[in-house]
Amino acid sequence: MSEANTLNAALLVTCGRIVLVVPFVACFYWPEPWGIWGAGSIFVVAGISDALDGWMARRLNMVTKLGAILDPVADKIMHAAALIMLAADGRVPALAAAILIARDFLVGGLRQMKEGRGVLAVSPVAKAKTALQFLALSTILLAPGVATVEWLAAAGLGLLWTSVALSVWSGSLYTLRFVRVLNSERT
Repeated sequence: MSEANTLNAALLVTCGRIVLVVPFVACFYWPEPWGIWGAGSIFVVAGISDALDGWMARRLNMVTKLGAILDPVADKIMHAAALIMLAADGRVPALAAAILIARDFLVGGLRQMKEGRGVLAVSPVAKAKTALQFLALSTILLAPGVATVEWLAAAGLGLLWTSVALSVWSGSLYTLRFVRVLNSERT
C-alpha cells in the first residue's frame, strides 16, 4: 500500500462516487419518469465505478491508505441513501434497510478498532453481499420505470432479502474474526 495519499485516478473515481450521492438523491425525488431513470442510472454508474476504482488501484499500483478508507465509505453512503429513501417510499421494508445499515456500521467500527492489529480483509461472503445488494437496489430503483415487467420489483426484494441474510452472515464472520484477534492479544 502506498504511503503517499496523493490524489490519483483511482481516488478521484472514489471521490466521484461520493459526490454522485447528491444528484442521486435529487433524481430520486424528481418527478417520474426522469427521476426513476436518473436515480437508477446514477446508482448503476456508482456501482460500476466501485469496481473500476478497485481495479485501477490494484492494477495501476494506486492503492493508498486514504483510498482504502474512502472506498468502503463511498459504498456505504450510496447504499444507505438508497435504502433510507426506498424504505421511506415504502419500496423496501424498513427492517431490511435497518439490518443492512446496522451491519455496515458494525463492520466499519470493527475495522477502526482493528487498526494497528492488521487488516480486517473483506471476506468472499461480504463481497457477494455487496454485489447482491447492488443488484437488488438497482432492480428496485429501476422497476417503476419498467411498467410492463411487474415482477421486477418483487425479484429485487427477493434479492434484497438474500443480501440481508448474507449481511448477517458476513457481519457475524467479521465479529468472530475480530474477537479471535482480541483473544490472541490477551494470551
